[in-house]
Amino acid sequence: MSEYIESQILDFIRAELIDAAGQDAVDPDENLFTSGLLDSVGVVRLIAHMQTRLGVHVPPPDLIPAN
Repeated sequence: MSEYIESQILDFIRAELIDAAGQDAVDPDENLFTSGLLDSVGVVRLIAHMQTRLGVHVPPPDLIPAN
């Protein structure tokens, strides 16, 4: 993943997910599900952001917790 895309995703997570959860930081390697920062609605929002703003396509088979 390019540094630009990673930066944009982290910015979205910080602005839209962390602030809502009352946290102030996220580790790029952190599992967002087990940390409680990402739920099913958060996944949809993150994927929509990636697709519309960054042109990143996420195929349905990649939308399982193991990935």
